[in-house]
Amino acid sequence: MFKKPSGVKGQQRLSGADSKKLRKAIRDKFHTLSDEDLDVLFPPKVEVYVVRLTNRASLYSVDSGPPIFFDADGRGALYPTVYGLWKVPHIVPSFTLKGGEVSRYVLGGADLMFPGIDVPDGGLPGFGVGEIWAIKVPFNDSPIAVGITVMSSADGMKAKLRGKLLHVAHYYRDWLWDSADGKYVPNEGFKEDIVVEDPNVLAKMEAAFASVASGEADTSAKVEHGGESEKAEDAVERGMTSHLAWELGSTAAAAADNVEGAPTNHEADGRASEMLVNAETASESGPRASRAAVMTDLHGLVLSDKGSGVGNDEADTHFAAVGESVSSGTPVSGPAAASMTVDEVDALLEKSFLQALHTSVKDRDLPIAAGNLWSAHILLCRPPGTHLDVKKSSYKKMSKFLQAKAAEGLVSAKEDKHRKEMMLVSINRGHPTYMEFVPEKRMAGSVQQQEKQSVAVSGGGGGGGASGKENTPQIEVCEVWKPVAAVLPIFVAVGADPAGLYRYDEVLGIGFKYIEKEGLTKANDKAIVTLDATLCDALFKGAIKKGTSYPSEIAKKDVGPAFIRRMQAHHRVTRDGVSVVRKGALRPVQIFTEKRQGNKKMTRMSGVESFLVDAEALAAELQKRFACSTSAAELAGKKGQFEVLVQGGVLEELAHHMITHYGIPKKHIEVMDKTKGGGRH
Repeated sequence: MFKKPSGVKGQQRLSGADSKKLRKAIRDKFHTLSDEDLDVLFPPKVEVYVVRLTNRASLYSVDSGPPIFFDADGRGALYPTVYGLWKVPHIVPSFTLKGGEVSRYVLGGADLMFPGIDVPDGGLPGFGVGEIWAIKVPFNDSPIAVGITVMSSADGMKAKLRGKLLHVAHYYRDWLWDSADGKYVPNEGFKEDIVVEDPNVLAKMEAAFASVASGEADTSAKVEHGGESEKAEDAVERGMTSHLAWELGSTAAAAADNVEGAPTNHEADGRASEMLVNAETASESGPRASRAAVMTDLHGLVLSDKGSGVGNDEADTHFAAVGESVSSGTPVSGPAAASMTVDEVDALLEKSFLQALHTSVKDRDLPIAAGNLWSAHILLCRPPGTHLDVKKSSYKKMSKFLQAKAAEGLVSAKEDKHRKEMMLVSINRGHPTYMEFVPEKRMAGSVQQQEKQSVAVSGGGGGGGASGKENTPQIEVCEVWKPVAAVLPIFVAVGADPAGLYRYDEVLGIGFKYIEKEGLTKANDKAIVTLDATLCDALFKGAIKKGTSYPSEIAKKDVGPAFIRRMQAHHRVTRDGVSVVRKGALRPVQIFTEKRQGNKKMTRMSGVESFLVDAEALAAELQKRFACSTSAAELAGKKGQFEVLVQGGVLEELAHHMITHYGIPKKHIEVMDKTKGGGRH
């Protein structure tokens, strides 16, 4: 909004009554502000000025100082400026960038994208569209920009944390900052074209770390369940946890309101102990790595003044403890990060990965990026009280880990050419490693919480909820494949039904069962399969161009896709115990609105028969539901395909009705508003 200079239309001093109205409007809009905060922003007995600009914005400042707030459109759209946020950083919640380098784009006038923010292990905080948020860099409490969200957290999860998150309205070094009287920067981390860590915060962190390492730190870190909100706010203001400002803010709020979800004493003690263990581990990599380790493990931790009863003499023993179980509050046994070997980290990584595949990663979530798989699934499924770092494993990167598991045939993974990121494409749930693993049953933990979030994200908004889900008919849509003549010898050789229908993981299981039976895995390279005559014909006969020789071996990760290409695709739809299998790809439900006879609108819907919905019965139901005339008719030249016509523009309402009342997955519904010239979405 302030990328380019704007002219000044006029300036005037606000009267006492107008100043009070402004103060009240700010307090009503920004509920986190206390009377003391407002006194910091607008000290008593000072003059408040308003400057009106030619771009319709209004700037509010105190005496001759820089503007504290601005009205974006002159009609009450109040935002804090960076000057105001530097005085009171918690006016609005904030997103933390992945690093100071990302701030170059923000200071260049770019909007904030999802890939640019640091997502905590616990996932995104909840937020909606149109909320005002600030932007910070790690280890610097002073915001660098402020803007308004253009996508909710639920929509962000649906989009796999891709796309635009925040429209930046004002940022450090734009015209508004530069034109202010008495412009300044809050700390030495604010450079000309980049914002980095605040040296003061780093110094405090190093001092705290040195105190911990020497056993002189007070280990009484706790969160009192209720009544400690002021201490939590003080911890935030001290700048010790700027990297996770929004998490500490939410923790403080939960403690103040005594709401469900505020950490208990046992949870805080366990988290504190785990943080201290990780701090000792990180000390081997130098001060900067130590700071990162401490900050990474400060999630949800707020310092309390009350002691824990552990003296300095007991510090070494207390710091070495792994922590307490979040679910039960009792000590758990598990290796500390400092004592784990590479093999132990590999074993913990594989265990957490398999736990995630069993309990967290659903087929409907695939494909999923390696980064999202790590942060949203694997970390949440690691055993309580353990610390997991993929960089300390033999794989070093999640992409390498996925490639190794794809070579074993457990999963299918490939690199997205556009995003340049490894993707988990499918899971072989018939693989011996998967079937032999027994997942742990967790008590009301992170995996169950994520499943609830997944339900909320995919519920389509509106009147869903838990009770609505119970009343929604369950529809299962599954892609299946049927063997054809080329691959029949493989199915016969392993005793599988050559006339059956198989899911992708079942096809992989049959292929690897044949490979294991015939001993085709290469002895010196387990990721390579040697092709015998039967397997070579099944995968390549008729598909090789003339003059090209047949391959003698194939990568194990390519066996599954090669099998699928040689089989006939079908889809199975199951609804209320009735299952129907049809050849080819599933036809989606298509809904579009068009104008007829002037400005009258008509909504058309087709494809409901693909989901075992009777078109005529649906038309009769919609007539009562929307109190309008409806009809159903077979599409011309398309036997068995029907179209339902509804009078009026009920595009979104009809789509929501099909999701909530018929259980049709949202991804199988296409809507298009032809009255506005819009495309499908």
